Amino acid sequence: MAYVAVKTRNSIPALIASADAARVRAVTAGNAKIVTYSRSIVPVDTGRLKSSVKSKIVNSSNTTTGTVSYNTEYAIYVEMGTSNMRSQPYLYPAWIEGRNTMI
Repeated sequence: MAYVAVKTRNSIPALIASADAARVRAVTAGNAKIVTYSRSIVPVDTGRLKSSVKSKIVNSSNTTTGTVSYNTEYAIYVEMGTSNMRSQPYLYPAWIEGRNTMI
């Protein structure tokens, strides 16, 4: 009688780690693209809005979140406009450009 022993290796943890790393790279690249593009089209008067951009990556066990924000009290009014001022979008168009990097 002949016996055959087969040893297998559990590759699932390595595959998960590889997918996690790819997810983080994709979100980081997308965030960088959003920052770069939005800074190139943001309206500039004093430069305060343009220089207030912040980018943050938060990585947890199974999700990665990228956030880009402009931190002035008037950033939303420039992006969305008011009843007295037309909108001058800079963040939404940048998100449209950057989201394909993340998908």
